[in-house]
Amino acid sequence: LAVGAADLLATEGVAAMVPNHATINPLDQAALAAAAETGVIVTVEEASVRGGPGGAVAEWVVAHHPVPIEIIGFDGFQPTGSVEYLFDRSGLIAAGIAARARRAMWIPGCCGT
Repeated sequence: LAVGAADLLATEGVAAMVPNHATINPLDQAALAAAAETGVIVTVEEASVRGGPGGAVAEWVVAHHPVPIEIIGFDGFQPTGSVEYLFDRSGLIAAGIAARARRAMWIPGCCGT
């Protein structure tokens, strides 16, 4: 899904990195530093956004290389439904991820704005 979002953004002239961080500890600090150099970080997780990888990335970003960050995942209680329904509802689809990345890029001071 994140690669699909990167492909969508590429058609708009936006280059996106898509590293895979499957664990919270240890964090790949070199990859996070490289991602922060792009000016914005978007995390995507197929779980609750509370206490997950996005939060760990945000803690590192605030302490080491502040940039706008979007954390995409399940926010709060989720209703019963198919995986497709839940992902669509939470923006965990390529178009939703790309939209959140675009939104983060428009934060004043980000990415040359």
